[in-house]
Amino acid sequence: VVAWTGVLEWQEKPKASSMDSATKLTRSLPCQVHVNPGENLNTDQWPQKLIMQLIPQQLLTTLGHLFRNSRMVQFLFTNKDVESLKGLYRIMANGFAGCVHFPHTTSPCEVRVLMLLYSSKKRIFMGLIPNDQSGFVNGIRQVITSHKQVQQHRAVSGSGVCGKKVSVW
Repeated sequence: VVAWTGVLEWQEKPKASSMDSATKLTRSLPCQVHVNPGENLNTDQWPQKLIMQLIPQQLLTTLGHLFRNSRMVQFLFTNKDVESLKGLYRIMANGFAGCVHFPHTTSPCEVRVLMLLYSSKKRIFMGLIPNDQSGFVNGIRQVITSHKQVQQHRAVSGSGVCGKKVSVW
């Protein structure tokens, strides 16, 4: 059952090494969010455009307990922009998850964060909506903050093992 229709937007680094490494490419895809029949998801307050931030999946391993009993939705994308769709498959299949943030508008939304994961086995994009929204928001903030500190420490000490900077929130 279609629960929401809109656009998903994210930023990725372009493949071409000729471009400046700070340059980010903004991509967006029209999409629909589907729920299982009988499930109720209030999407009245969802914005027309969902902004997704990419984060390495390994950062989520410590938050597994917050994913238990999550509501699951499925994201379906149109093939209108094949290049963006290929990019999304490539990023998500290479160990990234999408953190979709819902802005606090005048009328607050029951969902503050949704995690978008790609299942290569099932070849579907799954959205996980943790039941403990504030616990998840705090957990992900802590994980990202400590990850940034590790990255900065590596940059300062010059022992940047992977040399990649991950910008989140």
